[in-house]
This record gives sequence, structure tokens and C-alpha cells, in this order.
Amino acid sequence: MTFLRVLLAVLLLDATAASASDKTDLYYIPAESGWGMTVANQADTIFVTMYVYDNARQPTWFVGTGLLQSTDSQGVNTYGGDWFSVTGPYYGAATFDPSTVNATKVGTYTYREDSVTTAQITYSVNGTSVTKSVQRQTLAANTKVNGTFGGAYFSTMFACDDPSLNGNPNYFLNLLVAGAPGPTRVTLINQSTGVTCNATGLYSQSGRMGSVTGTMSCSNGFAGRVLLFEIEAGTNAISARFNVNYNNGCAETGHFAAARASASS
Repeated sequence: MTFLRVLLAVLLLDATAASASDKTDLYYIPAESGWGMTVANQADTIFVTMYVYDNARQPTWFVGTGLLQSTDSQGVNTYGGDWFSVTGPYYGAATFDPSTVNATKVGTYTYREDSVTTAQITYSVNGTSVTKSVQRQTLAANTKVNGTFGGAYFSTMFACDDPSLNGNPNYFLNLLVAGAPGPTRVTLINQSTGVTCNATGLYSQSGRMGSVTGTMSCSNGFAGRVLLFEIEAGTNAISARFNVNYNNGCAETGHFAAARASASS
């Protein structure tokens, strides 16, 4: 394998550093049990809620709305805004008194997504600055990724030894996923040509986002290593991004989305 192909393989595997489509999730640090944060993402705005302990070791929380500040050359977004401490009425009170709600600005914060599944948050509270590297927190395996789907596939094929293979494949597809959260097979069938590709590997999950790392083998002779990532699935649909390094020198990066054709498990 040439140096160029090795470099290409490394770059494709690192492509998950590009921004995730939705930052909404629970975040934590596995070695720091007891505190965490949630992020709600709508368009180019996020809302962060952090639950921590103050200098008297009493539970407290901070909140802040962040606007998109910048996007780097890798598509990684940085958000920022004011940081507030909030107090309000007793939760067990017979009636809610809005006059007792108080939001006090204690500083500012920035949130930078390092990858699809990790991020860094820096915030200040009355002059004390804190930086934490957090990751999405998984509550349960998402078995809804399994099923039969129909949808569309869009990608870019490049760096092929045969330049005629370079281009932008897109087609309607039938999609079958089985085995998650264990050893998983993802079958993609081109509705126009009938070409079938099987991706097999171990499914893993970080918060809302799933991934499969393994091998790809297609009925047209294409074969290689594949990374399916940012896999999200619900009752009605599934979506994912992917990177493939083929044995014939081609590399492919793209995404697909599909509607569920049968009841989810």
C-alpha cells in the first residue's frame, strides 16, 4: 500500500471528528461519577444544563444558551454564551411563585465538539474557570437500528486507481440491519442495479450515536474496510454516515437515510 493510501485511510478513520448532526444527549466523564450535563440542540443553538456540586459540596446547577461561534476546516463547531446560576421556589409548594425565580449571570461558557461522541466545555463561575472533556452517556442499547428500511444513499468516491470510478454515487436503496447491539450485518441493496453490499462488524453505542467498524463486501467486486458511524434509529427511520477504504484503491465517504418498512423490535 502506498504512503498516499495509508494517509487516506488514517484521514477517513479520523473523519468522525466532523460535526455530528445533532449534539442533543447526556454527557459525562466515566471517572467522575456524580455530576454531568445535558445538551439540547436546535439548528445553530444549544442549551446546556450542568448538574454539579458547589464549594460547600451542595448540589447545584448551571444553564446557558449557546450560539454557533465558529466552524473549523474539519467542520467542528464551537458554541458559546452566558452562564447562569438559577434558583426558584420549592418544588413541593402548593403553587408556583414565578417571582421567586432568579437567574444570576456567573460567567460565560464555550462548548466545542471534538468528535461525534466527545466534546470539551469550558465555563467560568465568579472568576473560577473549569475545563472538562466529556463524552456521550449511554443509558441503553438501541435495538431499533435493526429492521428493514427503504431510502436513499449519497456519497463521494475518490482516489481510485481507475479515475473513471471517481464520482458521486447516489441511488435509492433497500437496507437491512440485523444483530445490534452485538455482531451486526448491514446490507445495502441498490434498487436500480441490484448490487448488494454487506458491512459486518461489532456494533457499539455512545449516547444516541451508534457505530459499526468492520469489513465491506459487494457483489460487484468492491471490498474493503468500513466505518459506519453516527447511526441513529427510531420507530420510523434510520440514518448514518460512513467511510470506506476499498482494496482497489478507492475511498468513499457519504451518508444514507431510510424509512422503516416493518415494525421495529
